[in-house]
Amino acid sequence: KEDISDELECLDLTLMIVKETRTLSEMAKELGMKDASRTWEKIANLTSDLVNQKMWDDSSKFYYSINRKDHSFKYLTRDLRRMEIIGFLALWAEVAPKDRAEQLVKHLLDSKKFWRKYGIPTLAADDEWFTPYVDYCCKWNGPVWLLWDYMVLDGLKKYGYNKTANQLADKMMLAVTTQLKKNHNFWESYSPDNEVLNSPPNYIWDSIMARVLIEKYKK
Repeated sequence: KEDISDELECLDLTLMIVKETRTLSEMAKELGMKDASRTWEKIANLTSDLVNQKMWDDSSKFYYSINRKDHSFKYLTRDLRRMEIIGFLALWAEVAPKDRAEQLVKHLLDSKKFWRKYGIPTLAADDEWFTPYVDYCCKWNGPVWLLWDYMVLDGLKKYGYNKTANQLADKMMLAVTTQLKKNHNFWESYSPDNEVLNSPPNYIWDSIMARVLIEKYKK
C-alpha cells in the first residue's frame, strides 16, 4: 500500500549504516588513524546493539523495522512483523549473535518462506502480499533482486554457512542462465518461482553474478 518508511526506523537502512561505519573503521585503521578507527567502531557497535535490543522479535525469531516514535512493531493498526529479505542483512552486517544467526538460517531454508527455486524473494512466500509474478518494474513483494541475494550469500559465508551460500549461488545462477537461454537478457529482477518476466531488461547490477562465480570457483 502507501509508503510509511518516514514513520519507521528502517531495518535495512540501519544495517547498511552499521556496515558502512565498520568499513570506515577498517579504512581508518589501514591509514594509521587509530582514534578515528575507534570512533567509527564505537558507533558501529552501539548501532548494532540497538538493532539487537529493539529490532529483534523473540517470538518469531526475526528482525524487523520498528515504529520511529515508540520503537514498537506496530504502526496504527498494522503489525510491522512481516518477514522480508532485509532481516537477513543482519548476517551481512555481522550484527546477529550466533544463536540468532541460526534462527535466521532456519527461516531462510524454509521452502514455504524464502528457499525458492530461483533465489531468495524479497518477501516471505507465506505472506498474504507475496507474489512470484514479475509483471512490471520495481516490485519488492516477492521478486528476486540479485544484489540483495548476494548480500544474503555474503552474510552466510561470514557466519560459516558455506554450503548454504553455495546452494544460494546455484539458485541465482539458475535464474540467470534460464533467462539467458530463453531470451538473452539479464533482468532487473527475477521471479523466485517461474520463468515469465516482464520488467526492464539488461540491468548493470546483474554483473554481481561475475563476483558470485569468482567466489564460488576460486581455488
